[in-house]
Amino acid sequence: MWSVDTSQELLRIKVPNFSCSSMKFAHDGKSLITSWNDGVIRAFTPLSGRLIYAIMNAHNKGASALGVTHHGKMLVTGGCEGQVRLWEISPIRQKLLITLKAHNGPISEIHVNKADDEAISASTDGSCIIWDIVHHCRKQVLFANTLFLCVKYYPTDVQILTGGSDRKLGYWESLDGNLVREIEGSTSGAINSLDISDDGVHFVSAGDDQIVKVWKYQEGITTHIGIGHSAVITTVRFSPDMEFIVSSSAAGSIFVWKNPFFQNQVVEEKPPEKSPPTVEKKKVSVVSPKKLEERIEDLPSSRSSVPSPKRQEEKIESEEKVCPCAKG
Repeated sequence: MWSVDTSQELLRIKVPNFSCSSMKFAHDGKSLITSWNDGVIRAFTPLSGRLIYAIMNAHNKGASALGVTHHGKMLVTGGCEGQVRLWEISPIRQKLLITLKAHNGPISEIHVNKADDEAISASTDGSCIIWDIVHHCRKQVLFANTLFLCVKYYPTDVQILTGGSDRKLGYWESLDGNLVREIEGSTSGAINSLDISDDGVHFVSAGDDQIVKVWKYQEGITTHIGIGHSAVITTVRFSPDMEFIVSSSAAGSIFVWKNPFFQNQVVEEKPPEKSPPTVEKKKVSVVSPKKLEERIEDLPSSRSSVPSPKRQEEKIESEEKVCPCAKG
């Protein structure tokens, strides 16, 4: 396990004399589930690397692929003998639900859809099978004149994208299993791995030609290529935040590429819209007659220190009517 920021090794998990064929993080991030060529499924803690559980003899000729549901309660595994097995998993108990036998060759990849009701398995026998993991039965079969090496569900589960030894990228309908479109993914080698972005606008592919290619899903055209690997590319993936593209090769090198469309996926925060200035309206109060009387009563009386204007006029008139001799 590596740090993206410092490119330093954080954790190394070893099982002597055996090689890991596939690995997946649980969607809750609490476990790292791996499949090994000795036929054992092992789950480790991502921080300390401690073994959580091990499913012994999960496959007779070695486990080659696995897929995990989003709720984390079911595991779908594939083996080199061509069998697909469903497991009910928990840290304490792992129970085999059913064994599905339909492939005649090793399972190269397994992917579970977003609804957790279907899983598709790709095999080198030239077929991809869509399984109903709720009712434990087969739903559709995809046939092509190729060795299927990678398969992925579209984010909305309506289509399936495949790649194989014929250097073609195939678009399939998940409902009826019909081939919608086929484009040339490489000119010189097989396509070993692919991954679709979360929004479904772009996908990335890589293979024996040692080139990482970024595509537009709807248009089916290449927008960017990455050159740098010196050996066959085995795996390529988008990072969970869509900022990076990570690829690994048979030479043991790991390349971290910058996603050229990451800036377009960042949602820009819009400034708050300024509301138009509001004009305050003056309230016109209607005074009732009762309040008028109260206001009249509140006027200063003759006994108060400030006499009213009417009282002053009456006083002046009375003084004028008084005889001058009376003043003397």
